[in-house]
Amino acid sequence: MTSAQRLRIMLADDQKLFAESVVALLSQNWPNALIETATDYSALFRDLKAHAPFDFIIVDLRMSEDDAEPYLQKARCMAPGAVLILISGSPDAFEIGKALSTGVDAFVHKNQGADDLVDTIRRFLGERIMERATVKEPISKEIVGIALSRRERQTLNLIAAGLETKEIAQALKIAPTTVKIYIKSLLKKTGCSNRTALAVLAINSGFVNRSDA
Repeated sequence: MTSAQRLRIMLADDQKLFAESVVALLSQNWPNALIETATDYSALFRDLKAHAPFDFIIVDLRMSEDDAEPYLQKARCMAPGAVLILISGSPDAFEIGKALSTGVDAFVHKNQGADDLVDTIRRFLGERIMERATVKEPISKEIVGIALSRRERQTLNLIAAGLETKEIAQALKIAPTTVKIYIKSLLKKTGCSNRTALAVLAINSGFVNRSDA
């Protein structure tokens, strides 16, 4: 998106009051943005097909009673060039981790406050190429047979490199609270009891290069 183009944002959330609040917030920060809303996945897919490509797609994790992963995968396929942001009020790190494995670019917990969503969008505007070039991907997409999301892999790689939560957040250009969500998910998936155990597991399994640490 160039400066001459209008920012295009799609918000998919079935909670009308919350959606209206987010639209008002986005409009306040980007007055010229074109913002579309959808209250279910059918409407989301219809709008993705009918409208010009969106720059950002914000999707509520629990917009459907079914598992969100297939819907998020379809959204990712339909809009490969968009930044896909997952939002949720769920405290279940494992559920969130599963959803993140579908190609979601960022996660914002609803308890973090509105500023975190705005900051997330701002970080991606103009910095997506830099982010991809700066953060090293680990050797493998799996560790001891456990499938991890792209963000979980990046977080694990940086934990093994000895970075603290705030440093990981800076490297990935996400909020520290979001890093903590990824760490909780990693601990649950791997059965590790703490960050040190995660780092040892990652290094011993060959998940990261020792030279990168």
